[in-house]
Amino acid sequence: MNKKPDATQRKTLVVDPIHEEAVRYLSEHGFNVKIELFPDPEKLVGLLQDYDILICRTNTKLPNSFFAAVPHLTCVALASTGYDQIDLAAATKHNTAIIGLPSDNKNID
Repeated sequence: MNKKPDATQRKTLVVDPIHEEAVRYLSEHGFNVKIELFPDPEKLVGLLQDYDILICRTNTKLPNSFFAAVPHLTCVALASTGYDQIDLAAATKHNTAIIGLPSDNKNID
């Protein structure tokens, strides 16, 4: 298993729109955030070669082959509810944590 760096070293890629306050919060707490909206799947894999965290929404599909291709990825943060676009078994196999919003959150779009 890859050694996880502390938050000041975490490179985070945002590929679907999230609130600007979320980006500001992450940056202020030591995360190195890059925004690259809606990359095609092949480009996404290339972009993530040096990233630890992916922030996305249900627009981004993460199949089994995705997790094998991004060995440094330690976390996928979903700015939405539901995991139907993600191969959870593959994420688990590749030691990638998946986090998301609670399904009863009334303040999401």
